[in-house]
Amino acid sequence: MSDEQQSYMEELLRKLDSIDNQLKKVEEHPSQNGGWKSLMGAVNEIKQKLDGLHESINNPESGVRANVNELRDWRSRVEPVLNENRKQDERLLKLEMQVGLYNKVTWVVGAGVLGLIVQAIAKTLGSS
Repeated sequence: MSDEQQSYMEELLRKLDSIDNQLKKVEEHPSQNGGWKSLMGAVNEIKQKLDGLHESINNPESGVRANVNELRDWRSRVEPVLNENRKQDERLLKLEMQVGLYNKVTWVVGAGVLGLIVQAIAKTLGSS
């Protein structure tokens, strides 16, 4: 055999070894040892969970969308009542402030009248 043929054969042997090593890696890969089955099981589990999630969101009777629509309807019915309650709260606050002011004025006037009565009594007692 010539040197050229020898080097060609060595190169061919190296390539065959490389192919053999790659085949062994593929044979030892987890996908070849039941990995595809477990992957498909995981995919099926994810699909089932997504189907359940889809149902819980889109169910017209008990889904999230139905609940949101129900809350919107409720809010539209309750909003006028809440606004009226806020107005009444403001009115009550104003009335409480007025009553407080009236009480202060009443005390001031009462104290003034009491002072005048005491002064009048003191003058009548002092002049006798």
